[in-house]
Amino acid sequence: ETSAAEERSGSNAVNGVSNGLSSPPVSPPSSPPTLPIVNPVLWVQKQIASGVNPMSVLVNILPPNVALPEGLSDLTLWRIVIEILSDMPKRCKLPHINTLHDVVSLLRSCRNI
Repeated sequence: ETSAAEERSGSNAVNGVSNGLSSPPVSPPSSPPTLPIVNPVLWVQKQIASGVNPMSVLVNILPPNVALPEGLSDLTLWRIVIEILSDMPKRCKLPHINTLHDVVSLLRSCRNI
């Protein structure tokens, strides 16, 4: 069963995932991705269910000088989004934290953990 909007756009989608025959119009993500996303797969599933175009998400999270090859399927683009959002940058070691005692002191003194 297709909606009137899908029929107008010519989109052929199954369970919210485009089969690559036609893409829906670019629409903004339901909420802009802010790093880190705790569960990127769940976030992407919500975007797919909302009909968000993965290219619109990638345009917002990739540097402007990055160009993606033409003809990538929506599924491939969503996989790229998941990889980007899952890749947590490593934090630098604090030079003054070296022992378990230092960690305990830090946890006791910090308010924003």
